[in-house]
Amino acid sequence: MVRLEHFVFGYLTLTVKPECLTDIVGILIKNGCVADVAPSGEVRLPIRSYKKISPLFPEGAVLSVGEERGLGGAVRGLLRRTPSLIALILCAVLYFLSGEVVSDVRVSGNEALSEGEVVEMLRASGLEVGDLWQGIDKNAAELALLSSYPEVAWISVNRVGSVAYVEISERQGDAAPPNAISPTFANIVADCDCVIEEITVIRGTAAVKVGETVRKGDLLISGIIESDSGTEYVAAEGIVRGSTAITLSTETQREHTERLTEEGETASITLKILKIRINLLNNYGNLPSGYAIIDDVKECTLMGKRIPVSILVGKYAAVTEITRTLTDAELASLAALDHRRELSAVLLDKDLTSIRTEGGFYDGGYRMTSHIVYSTEVGVTSEILTQNAT
Repeated sequence: MVRLEHFVFGYLTLTVKPECLTDIVGILIKNGCVADVAPSGEVRLPIRSYKKISPLFPEGAVLSVGEERGLGGAVRGLLRRTPSLIALILCAVLYFLSGEVVSDVRVSGNEALSEGEVVEMLRASGLEVGDLWQGIDKNAAELALLSSYPEVAWISVNRVGSVAYVEISERQGDAAPPNAISPTFANIVADCDCVIEEITVIRGTAAVKVGETVRKGDLLISGIIESDSGTEYVAAEGIVRGSTAITLSTETQREHTERLTEEGETASITLKILKIRINLLNNYGNLPSGYAIIDDVKECTLMGKRIPVSILVGKYAAVTEITRTLTDAELASLAALDHRRELSAVLLDKDLTSIRTEGGFYDGGYRMTSHIVYSTEVGVTSEILTQNAT
Protein backbone atom coordinates (compact mmCIF):
# COMPACT_ATOMS: atom_id res chain seq x y z
CA MET A 1 0.00 0.00 0.00
CA VAL A 2 1.26 3.48 -0.91
CA ARG A 3 1.06 6.23 1.68
CA LEU A 4 -1.26 9.10 0.77
CA GLU A 5 1.50 11.72 1.08
CA HIS A 6 3.75 9.60 -1.13
CA PHE A 7 1.08 9.35 -3.79
CA VAL A 8 0.24 13.07 -3.70
CA PHE A 9 3.79 14.43 -3.69
CA GLY A 10 5.34 11.61 -5.67
CA TYR A 11 7.74 8.91 -4.50
CA LEU A 12 10.81 6.89 -5.48
CA THR A 13 11.75 3.31 -4.70
CA LEU A 14 15.44 2.77 -3.84
CA THR A 15 17.21 -0.57 -3.89
CA VAL A 16 19.79 -0.52 -1.06
CA LYS A 17 22.66 -2.91 -0.30
CA PRO A 18 21.52 -5.11 2.63
CA GLU A 19 24.67 -4.26 4.65
CA CYS A 20 23.94 -0.53 4.22
CA LEU A 21 20.21 -0.67 5.00
CA THR A 22 20.68 0.12 8.72
CA ASP A 23 22.78 3.21 7.92
CA ILE A 24 20.20 4.44 5.38
CA VAL A 25 17.32 4.01 7.85
CA GLY A 26 19.29 5.93 10.46
CA ILE A 27 19.81 8.82 8.06
CA LEU A 28 16.10 8.87 7.22
CA ILE A 29 15.05 8.92 10.88
CA LYS A 30 17.62 11.58 11.78
CA ASN A 31 16.29 13.89 9.06
CA GLY A 32 12.60 13.26 9.85
CA CYS A 33 11.85 11.57 6.55
CA VAL A 34 8.74 9.40 6.38
CA ALA A 35 9.70 6.27 4.43
CA ASP A 36 8.63 2.65 3.98
CA VAL A 37 11.44 0.12 4.38
CA ALA A 38 11.20 -3.51 3.28
CA PRO A 39 13.50 -6.27 4.59
CA SER A 40 14.50 -7.01 0.98
CA GLY A 41 16.33 -3.69 0.87
CA GLU A 42 13.71 -1.55 -0.91
CA VAL A 43 13.07 1.88 0.50
CA ARG A 44 10.12 4.01 -0.65
CA LEU A 45 10.38 7.72 0.16
CA PRO A 46 9.04 11.06 -1.14
CA ILE A 47 10.79 12.61 -4.14
CA ARG A 48 11.39 15.88 -2.30
CA SER A 49 12.97 14.03 0.65
CA TYR A 50 15.26 12.04 -1.65
CA LYS A 51 16.61 15.20 -3.28
CA LYS A 52 17.34 16.61 0.20
CA ILE A 53 19.09 13.66 1.85
CA SER A 54 20.58 11.68 -1.04
CA PRO A 55 23.94 13.49 -0.65
CA LEU A 56 24.12 12.03 2.89
CA PHE A 57 23.94 8.41 1.74
CA PRO A 58 27.19 6.39 1.88
CA GLU A 59 28.80 6.04 -1.54
CA GLY A 60 27.64 2.91 -3.29
CA ALA A 61 24.90 2.20 -0.73
CA VAL A 62 22.08 2.72 -3.26
CA LEU A 63 22.12 0.17 -6.05
CA SER A 64 19.31 1.68 -8.15
CA VAL A 65 16.70 4.44 -8.11
CA GLY A 66 13.26 3.69 -9.58
CA GLU A 67 11.13 5.97 -11.70
CA GLU A 68 9.19 8.82 -10.17
CA ARG A 69 5.70 7.61 -9.39
CA GLY A 70 2.47 8.92 -7.92
CA LEU A 71 0.61 12.08 -8.87
CA GLY A 72 3.55 14.33 -8.10
CA GLY A 73 5.84 12.16 -10.20
CA ALA A 74 3.49 12.32 -13.17
CA VAL A 75 3.29 16.13 -12.94
CA ARG A 76 7.09 16.45 -12.75
CA GLY A 77 7.44 14.17 -15.76
CA LEU A 78 5.10 16.36 -17.78
CA LEU A 79 6.87 19.53 -16.69
CA ARG A 80 10.14 18.13 -17.98
CA ARG A 81 8.43 17.62 -21.31
CA THR A 82 7.09 21.16 -21.71
CA PRO A 83 5.98 20.86 -25.38
CA SER A 84 3.99 17.72 -24.57
CA LEU A 85 2.34 19.45 -21.60
CA ILE A 86 1.43 22.49 -23.66
CA ALA A 87 0.01 20.29 -26.42
CA LEU A 88 -2.04 18.28 -23.90
CA ILE A 89 -3.45 21.40 -22.25
CA LEU A 90 -4.15 23.00 -25.62
CA CYS A 91 -5.97 19.90 -26.87
CA ALA A 92 -8.05 19.76 -23.69
CA VAL A 93 -8.96 23.45 -23.93
CA LEU A 94 -9.78 23.23 -27.63
CA TYR A 95 -11.89 20.11 -27.12
CA PHE A 96 -13.83 21.88 -24.37
CA LEU A 97 -14.25 25.02 -26.47
CA SER A 98 -15.20 23.14 -29.64
CA GLY A 99 -18.76 22.81 -28.39
CA GLU A 100 -18.92 26.47 -27.32
CA VAL A 101 -17.38 28.02 -30.43
CA VAL A 102 -18.99 28.54 -33.84
CA SER A 103 -17.16 25.91 -35.87
CA ASP A 104 -19.05 26.27 -39.14
CA VAL A 105 -21.77 28.35 -40.83
CA ARG A 106 -24.11 26.55 -43.23
CA VAL A 107 -26.47 28.55 -45.42
CA SER A 108 -29.67 27.48 -47.15
CA GLY A 109 -32.41 29.26 -49.09
CA ASN A 110 -30.01 31.58 -50.95
CA GLU A 111 -30.30 31.90 -54.71
CA ALA A 112 -29.25 35.34 -55.89
CA LEU A 113 -26.76 35.72 -53.04
CA SER A 114 -23.82 33.34 -52.86
CA GLU A 115 -23.00 31.50 -49.64
CA GLY A 116 -19.82 33.56 -49.34
CA GLU A 117 -21.82 36.81 -49.52
CA VAL A 118 -24.20 35.61 -46.79
CA VAL A 119 -21.28 34.55 -44.57
CA GLU A 120 -19.67 37.96 -45.09
CA MET A 121 -22.97 39.66 -44.18
CA LEU A 122 -23.17 37.60 -40.98
CA ARG A 123 -19.56 38.47 -40.13
CA ALA A 124 -20.39 42.16 -40.46
CA SER A 125 -23.48 41.58 -38.30
CA GLY A 126 -21.50 39.93 -35.49
CA LEU A 127 -21.49 36.19 -36.20
CA GLU A 128 -18.54 34.28 -37.67
CA VAL A 129 -16.54 31.09 -37.26
CA GLY A 130 -14.41 31.26 -34.11
CA ASP A 131 -16.84 33.35 -32.04
CA LEU A 132 -18.03 32.05 -28.67
CA TRP A 133 -21.74 31.20 -28.70
CA GLN A 134 -22.31 32.86 -25.34
CA GLY A 135 -21.16 36.18 -26.78
CA ILE A 136 -23.49 36.03 -29.81
CA ASP A 137 -26.92 37.66 -29.81
CA LYS A 138 -28.63 35.80 -32.65
CA ASN A 139 -31.65 38.11 -32.66
CA ALA A 140 -29.40 41.17 -32.91
CA ALA A 141 -27.40 39.58 -35.76
CA GLU A 142 -30.62 38.76 -37.64
CA LEU A 143 -31.99 42.29 -37.14
CA ALA A 144 -28.70 43.91 -38.17
CA LEU A 145 -28.55 41.86 -41.35
CA LEU A 146 -32.18 42.58 -42.27
CA SER A 147 -31.76 46.32 -41.72
CA SER A 148 -28.48 46.51 -43.65
CA TYR A 149 -29.26 44.27 -46.63
CA PRO A 150 -32.64 44.96 -48.31
CA GLU A 151 -32.22 41.95 -50.61
CA VAL A 152 -32.83 39.69 -47.59
CA ALA A 153 -36.52 39.42 -46.68
CA TRP A 154 -36.24 36.95 -43.77
CA ILE A 155 -33.47 35.19 -41.88
CA SER A 156 -33.27 32.61 -39.13
CA VAL A 157 -30.09 31.54 -37.30
CA ASN A 158 -30.22 28.27 -35.36
CA ARG A 159 -27.54 26.43 -33.41
CA VAL A 160 -27.07 22.67 -33.72
CA GLY A 161 -24.05 21.62 -31.66
CA SER A 162 -21.30 24.03 -32.67
CA VAL A 163 -22.69 24.68 -36.18
CA ALA A 164 -24.75 27.75 -37.11
CA TYR A 165 -27.52 26.87 -39.58
CA VAL A 166 -28.70 29.96 -41.45
CA GLU A 167 -31.96 29.96 -43.41
CA ILE A 168 -32.73 32.99 -45.53
CA SER A 169 -35.44 34.15 -47.89
CA GLU A 170 -34.59 36.68 -50.58
CA ARG A 171 -36.78 39.42 -51.95
CA GLN A 172 -38.14 38.76 -55.41
CA GLY A 173 -38.05 42.18 -57.05
CA ASP A 174 -40.14 44.19 -54.59
CA ALA A 175 -41.22 47.59 -55.94
CA ALA A 176 -39.56 49.19 -52.92
CA PRO A 177 -37.84 47.57 -49.92
CA PRO A 178 -39.71 48.14 -46.62
CA ASN A 179 -36.83 50.18 -45.21
CA ALA A 180 -36.46 52.42 -48.26
CA ILE A 181 -37.32 56.06 -47.74
CA SER A 182 -40.06 57.11 -50.16
CA PRO A 183 -40.88 60.67 -51.13
CA THR A 184 -43.94 62.23 -49.50
CA PHE A 185 -45.76 62.60 -52.82
CA ALA A 186 -44.94 60.25 -55.69
CA ASN A 187 -46.15 58.50 -58.82
CA ILE A 188 -45.22 55.06 -60.03
CA VAL A 189 -43.85 55.08 -63.58
CA ALA A 190 -42.61 52.40 -65.99
CA ASP A 191 -38.90 51.56 -65.93
CA CYS A 192 -38.98 49.93 -69.41
CA ASP A 193 -41.10 49.50 -72.51
CA CYS A 194 -43.67 46.75 -71.87
CA VAL A 195 -47.22 45.46 -72.14
CA ILE A 196 -49.12 45.69 -68.86
CA GLU A 197 -50.04 42.23 -67.52
CA GLU A 198 -51.21 43.02 -64.02
CA ILE A 199 -51.83 46.15 -61.92
CA THR A 200 -52.72 46.25 -58.23
CA VAL A 201 -53.29 49.66 -56.68
CA ILE A 202 -52.83 50.02 -52.93
CA ARG A 203 -52.87 53.81 -52.85
CA GLY A 204 -53.27 56.26 -55.68
CA THR A 205 -55.07 56.16 -59.05
CA ALA A 206 -54.44 53.63 -61.83
CA ALA A 207 -53.34 55.38 -65.03
CA VAL A 208 -53.18 52.29 -67.31
CA LYS A 209 -55.11 49.08 -67.92
CA VAL A 210 -54.09 45.48 -68.48
CA GLY A 211 -53.11 44.94 -72.11
CA GLU A 212 -51.93 48.49 -72.76
CA THR A 213 -48.46 49.13 -74.17
CA VAL A 214 -46.39 51.68 -72.27
CA ARG A 215 -43.00 53.29 -72.78
CA LYS A 216 -40.27 53.81 -70.24
CA GLY A 217 -41.23 56.73 -68.01
CA ASP A 218 -44.99 56.51 -68.69
CA LEU A 219 -47.29 56.99 -65.70
CA LEU A 220 -48.65 53.74 -64.23
CA ILE A 221 -50.14 54.71 -60.86
CA SER A 222 -50.72 58.36 -60.08
CA GLY A 223 -50.14 59.85 -56.67
CA ILE A 224 -52.90 62.38 -57.32
CA ILE A 225 -56.38 61.40 -56.14
CA GLU A 226 -59.33 63.46 -57.35
CA SER A 227 -62.46 63.37 -55.24
CA ASP A 228 -65.51 65.49 -54.46
CA SER A 229 -63.57 67.03 -51.58
CA GLY A 230 -60.77 68.15 -53.87
CA THR A 231 -57.32 67.01 -54.96
CA GLU A 232 -55.20 64.89 -52.64
CA TYR A 233 -51.49 64.16 -53.12
CA VAL A 234 -50.10 60.84 -51.82
CA ALA A 235 -47.17 58.50 -52.32
CA ALA A 236 -48.58 56.01 -54.80
CA GLU A 237 -48.32 52.36 -53.82
CA GLY A 238 -48.99 49.22 -55.83
CA ILE A 239 -47.61 46.42 -57.94
CA VAL A 240 -47.42 46.60 -61.72
CA ARG A 241 -46.17 43.69 -63.79
CA GLY A 242 -45.42 43.89 -67.45
CA SER A 243 -44.24 41.73 -70.32
CA THR A 244 -41.27 42.95 -72.28
CA ALA A 245 -39.01 41.64 -75.02
CA ILE A 246 -35.27 42.12 -75.44
CA THR A 247 -32.52 40.76 -77.65
CA LEU A 248 -29.32 39.61 -75.98
CA SER A 249 -26.21 39.00 -78.08
CA THR A 250 -22.88 37.51 -76.98
CA GLU A 251 -19.70 37.37 -79.06
CA THR A 252 -16.83 35.01 -78.26
CA GLN A 253 -13.45 35.38 -79.93
CA ARG A 254 -11.69 32.44 -81.55
CA GLU A 255 -8.34 33.60 -80.17
CA HIS A 256 -8.66 32.47 -76.55
CA THR A 257 -6.29 33.32 -73.66
CA GLU A 258 -6.01 30.82 -70.84
CA ARG A 259 -4.43 31.41 -67.42
CA LEU A 260 -2.48 28.39 -66.15
CA THR A 261 -1.03 27.91 -62.67
CA GLU A 262 1.65 25.42 -61.65
CA GLU A 263 1.96 24.82 -57.91
CA GLY A 264 5.44 25.18 -56.45
CA GLU A 265 7.16 25.36 -53.06
CA THR A 266 5.53 26.30 -49.76
CA ALA A 267 5.55 30.06 -49.17
CA SER A 268 3.87 30.30 -45.77
CA ILE A 269 2.25 28.23 -43.03
CA THR A 270 -0.18 29.91 -40.65
CA LEU A 271 -1.91 28.32 -37.65
CA LYS A 272 -5.34 29.81 -36.94
CA ILE A 273 -6.82 29.21 -33.47
CA LEU A 274 -10.21 30.84 -33.04
CA LYS A 275 -9.45 34.33 -34.45
CA ILE A 276 -5.75 34.25 -33.60
CA ARG A 277 -3.29 33.74 -36.45
CA ILE A 278 0.19 32.41 -35.66
CA ASN A 279 2.69 32.59 -38.51
CA LEU A 280 4.85 29.44 -38.46
CA LEU A 281 6.66 29.98 -41.77
CA ASN A 282 7.04 32.96 -44.06
CA ASN A 283 9.19 32.64 -47.18
CA TYR A 284 7.46 35.35 -49.19
CA GLY A 285 10.39 37.69 -49.69
CA ASN A 286 10.02 39.49 -53.00
CA LEU A 287 7.40 37.70 -55.04
CA PRO A 288 8.95 36.91 -58.43
CA SER A 289 7.27 38.26 -61.53
CA GLY A 290 4.82 35.77 -62.98
CA TYR A 291 4.14 34.12 -59.61
CA ALA A 292 1.17 34.23 -57.26
CA ILE A 293 0.39 32.79 -53.84
CA ILE A 294 -2.46 30.28 -53.57
CA ASP A 295 -3.83 29.28 -50.17
CA ASP A 296 -4.99 25.84 -49.09
CA VAL A 297 -7.04 25.65 -45.86
CA LYS A 298 -6.82 22.44 -43.83
CA GLU A 299 -9.44 22.06 -41.08
CA CYS A 300 -8.50 20.22 -37.84
CA THR A 301 -10.53 17.67 -35.89
CA LEU A 302 -10.13 16.06 -32.48
CA MET A 303 -11.63 12.64 -31.78
CA GLY A 304 -13.81 13.06 -34.86
CA LYS A 305 -15.13 16.43 -33.72
CA ARG A 306 -14.35 19.60 -35.61
CA ILE A 307 -12.43 22.16 -33.56
CA PRO A 308 -11.84 25.89 -34.29
CA VAL A 309 -8.32 25.29 -35.50
CA SER A 310 -7.09 25.35 -39.09
CA ILE A 311 -3.80 25.47 -40.94
CA LEU A 312 -3.41 27.78 -43.92
CA VAL A 313 -0.70 26.68 -46.32
CA GLY A 314 0.33 29.20 -48.97
CA LYS A 315 2.24 27.93 -51.97
CA TYR A 316 4.03 29.62 -54.80
CA ALA A 317 2.26 29.15 -58.11
CA ALA A 318 3.80 30.00 -61.45
CA VAL A 319 1.18 31.84 -63.49
CA THR A 320 1.40 31.76 -67.26
CA GLU A 321 -0.99 32.91 -69.94
CA ILE A 322 -1.21 31.22 -73.30
CA THR A 323 -3.22 32.30 -76.31
CA ARG A 324 -4.41 29.69 -78.75
CA THR A 325 -6.87 29.34 -81.59
CA LEU A 326 -9.99 27.39 -80.62
CA THR A 327 -11.43 24.68 -82.84
CA ASP A 328 -15.00 25.10 -84.06
CA ALA A 329 -16.29 22.70 -81.39
CA GLU A 330 -14.35 24.45 -78.60
CA LEU A 331 -15.47 27.87 -79.79
CA ALA A 332 -19.15 26.90 -79.91
CA SER A 333 -18.94 25.31 -76.45
CA LEU A 334 -17.25 28.36 -74.90
CA ALA A 335 -19.71 30.72 -76.62
CA ALA A 336 -22.65 28.76 -75.17
CA LEU A 337 -21.13 29.02 -71.68
CA ASP A 338 -20.54 32.78 -72.01
CA HIS A 339 -24.06 33.33 -73.32
CA ARG A 340 -25.60 31.25 -70.54
CA ARG A 341 -23.85 33.40 -67.92
CA GLU A 342 -25.19 36.60 -69.46
CA LEU A 343 -28.70 35.13 -69.65
CA SER A 344 -28.56 34.14 -65.99
CA ALA A 345 -27.60 37.68 -64.99
CA VAL A 346 -30.38 39.25 -67.08
CA LEU A 347 -33.12 36.84 -65.94
CA LEU A 348 -32.09 36.78 -62.28
CA ASP A 349 -35.30 38.38 -60.91
CA LYS A 350 -37.58 37.85 -63.90
CA ASP A 351 -40.08 35.21 -65.03
CA LEU A 352 -39.13 33.86 -68.45
CA THR A 353 -42.04 33.61 -70.88
CA SER A 354 -40.26 32.50 -74.04
CA ILE A 355 -36.80 32.40 -75.55
CA ARG A 356 -35.43 31.73 -79.03
CA THR A 357 -31.67 31.37 -79.45
CA GLU A 358 -29.58 31.19 -82.59
CA GLY A 359 -25.86 31.16 -83.22
CA GLY A 360 -23.32 31.21 -85.98
CA PHE A 361 -19.67 31.71 -86.86
CA TYR A 362 -18.35 35.03 -88.09
CA ASP A 363 -14.87 36.26 -88.93
CA GLY A 364 -12.88 35.94 -85.74
CA GLY A 365 -15.41 34.21 -83.51
CA TYR A 366 -18.91 32.95 -82.73
CA ARG A 367 -22.04 34.98 -82.04
CA MET A 368 -25.05 33.77 -80.04
CA THR A 369 -28.28 35.78 -79.97
CA SER A 370 -31.38 35.20 -77.84
CA HIS A 371 -34.78 36.81 -78.34
CA ILE A 372 -36.34 36.85 -74.89
CA VAL A 373 -39.81 37.62 -73.60
CA TYR A 374 -40.14 37.85 -69.83
CA SER A 375 -42.47 39.15 -67.14
CA THR A 376 -41.33 41.34 -64.27
CA GLU A 377 -42.34 44.20 -62.01
CA VAL A 378 -41.93 47.39 -63.99
CA GLY A 379 -42.97 50.17 -61.61
CA VAL A 380 -40.54 52.60 -59.99
CA THR A 381 -41.20 55.57 -57.73
CA SER A 382 -41.00 59.07 -59.19
CA GLU A 383 -41.41 62.06 -56.87
CA ILE A 384 -44.17 64.57 -57.61
CA LEU A 385 -42.72 68.05 -57.76
CA THR A 386 -45.53 70.57 -57.54
CA GLN A 387 -46.13 73.70 -55.53
CA ASN A 388 -49.66 72.54 -54.80
CA ALA A 389 -48.42 69.38 -53.05
CA THR A 390 -48.04 70.99 -49.65
